[in-house]
Amino acid sequence: MAWSRRSIFVLFSVVFAAAVLRMNMKMLRPLSGRPSSVSIARSNPDEFLSYGVSCDRVLALQDSINGVVLCPNQGGFSEAITIFNDRHANKHLPSVVVQPLDVQGVSDALKIATDLGIQVTVKNGGHNPAGLARHGGGMLMDMSKMKSIELKKDRMEMVVESGVLWIEAQEVIRDANITFVGGGCPSVGVVGLFLGGGIGWISRSKGLASDNVIDMELVLANGTIATVSEGNHPELFWGLRGAGGSNFGVVTRARFAVFRSEPRYFAGQVCFAVTDTGVLKKLMAAWMEGVEELEHDGPSAWMVVSRLADLGSKRKRKFGFRFCIPLFHDGPEEEGATAAAPLLNKLGAIVEKHPEVTCRHPNNAHCQSGIRRLTEGQAAREWLVSGRPFMQNHTFISWSQSMGIENVHIDWRSGFLEEVKSGFVDNAIEQLVHLPSFKGTKDIGAATFQFQVEHLGGKISEFRERGAYSHRGAHLLWSIQVFIQVAKMMPGASTSNTVERWATQSFEKFEPYFKGSYANYADPLLENKDWQHRYYGENYERLQRLKESVGGFHIFNTRQRIEKPAT
Repeated sequence: MAWSRRSIFVLFSVVFAAAVLRMNMKMLRPLSGRPSSVSIARSNPDEFLSYGVSCDRVLALQDSINGVVLCPNQGGFSEAITIFNDRHANKHLPSVVVQPLDVQGVSDALKIATDLGIQVTVKNGGHNPAGLARHGGGMLMDMSKMKSIELKKDRMEMVVESGVLWIEAQEVIRDANITFVGGGCPSVGVVGLFLGGGIGWISRSKGLASDNVIDMELVLANGTIATVSEGNHPELFWGLRGAGGSNFGVVTRARFAVFRSEPRYFAGQVCFAVTDTGVLKKLMAAWMEGVEELEHDGPSAWMVVSRLADLGSKRKRKFGFRFCIPLFHDGPEEEGATAAAPLLNKLGAIVEKHPEVTCRHPNNAHCQSGIRRLTEGQAAREWLVSGRPFMQNHTFISWSQSMGIENVHIDWRSGFLEEVKSGFVDNAIEQLVHLPSFKGTKDIGAATFQFQVEHLGGKISEFRERGAYSHRGAHLLWSIQVFIQVAKMMPGASTSNTVERWATQSFEKFEPYFKGSYANYADPLLENKDWQHRYYGENYERLQRLKESVGGFHIFNTRQRIEKPAT
């Protein structure tokens, strides 16, 4: 009887699946062991694409994986590969998705990826602005089915699996009088934030999110499952906290410290409409001076300065700038106004002298605070009198869930500042004054050009040995952002290129002042600009040695992942 090609393929798949199943039942290799079953050895990750491992070959091994395998033609695949930044919606598309159900499912998938020579990336929340959760032709490990959350209030700890988002963790503590160092955007993955450091609203008083991790469960490239902590594989624990994203393995669970919460906080946001660049310069300089006068572990304050792009509307508009101040004081509400006074008083003095500065955006009937909407044209100085009603009546949950933005096309660059030198503010305002024109553009609904500035210091600067995060000495984190509200279609190449040029030009203006970039705000345009040391500084060579000691270069070798040491 003649065998058809299909029959031969099916027989081969069955035999191969049985072989892999036998392999998975063997004793796990020790932590320091190297994968010995790699059937394809390649140093260049792009070569894996030319090898052409199809999703069907992984799908044939579905029974060997404690999880779900999805191919591009199956329902659920598109949702599984969706990421935060629409700019990368059609880029770096994986060939296969694996959704593990537990830690063993992760181990199963990594062993198969090793044997088939597939590059692996991990999606916790998909919030990385560079879209590093995906790799073209690779295996995307979507952790969304691992959602266990346990609050151990008697020990002031929380344990989460790696598919949990911050908004889901927030719901668990809503009525528990508990707080934690979490992400500024509710849809960020908890574990993903830890792996890059994690700057939160109480970081100045409690440290980075990663500083508060107690231990993690990790699956290495060879399938070994290990718990890492200060007392168990401390070097690996160090590397995971700040440089752990798809580098040393897949983190499946994390245990971290939580804290007692205040009933209410002095927290909120106000936005001023400013049309004069001289006044804007005064406000920005006052903010920078004011945050430096806050107590070492006092309030966290951000500054967001933005301008809408001219889309060529027939209706005449008076375009100006929006100057926003989000602020959170981690302490009793009644102490917040006093703690924030060095900053608010400086801003208030400027606003008092310029009554034309109002809490009214040039293109909206009103602007919005974190508490309530204002009536059109209300004087901005009223926000600053005695700190009310500017900041009041927020719970930790209401404030945490008031931030963030979803489903946008965004260009995002970042840099750390250890000091603000002369000329920096002038450069920033100049970039916002000279925006590109989008007149006649039909593929965007709105475009916002902005600088987001986060005040650091406090406990962040004290915990220098808690992980591979290398920017402890920075005072500010400056982000260059362009948000495009997608209209009826994705922005075309012309629009995307225009936005990218502005962001790149701004970055180049600021680059002489910057001391590195933030790995959690990964920038795809740093590919040929020494991202290794911009993210990890002097820690990079140590991280290379660590990755070499545990293995992983063969499947965790995608964009902006720790590379092999030069030989």
